[in-house]
Amino acid sequence: MKTRLLIPVPLIIAVLFFFSGSMIRAEPQKERSGVQRLRQPLTEEQMEPWAEIEFKAENFQKVKKGMTEEEVLDLLGKPLKVKMIRRPKHRWSVHYFYPQGYVVNFKHGLVVGKEHKKTQ
Repeated sequence: MKTRLLIPVPLIIAVLFFFSGSMIRAEPQKERSGVQRLRQPLTEEQMEPWAEIEFKAENFQKVKKGMTEEEVLDLLGKPLKVKMIRRPKHRWSVHYFYPQGYVVNFKHGLVVGKEHKKTQ
């Protein structure tokens, strides 16, 4: 007589859920907003290849939410100043300051906003 191993259905569901969750975590970790948070912001040294690109205000209008740091650097060049703010749980936000009061704001490496602070 053969004996059958009966596995409870909830256990099967729990195992499948566990493995499907671990497969998702194998990819870049994302927050609820869908933003990746694995890599650190670019350093000023890493921005040197963009130092020769001249800032133009008309290119600032082309900056859109969701663009990467590299895409912004391709459009606007290396910023005059970079301010990095570390947040809890390995998160960070970065602000690129350009001539004439133009600022691009990043969170987790992607543009979340931009502003023009008129200078006198």
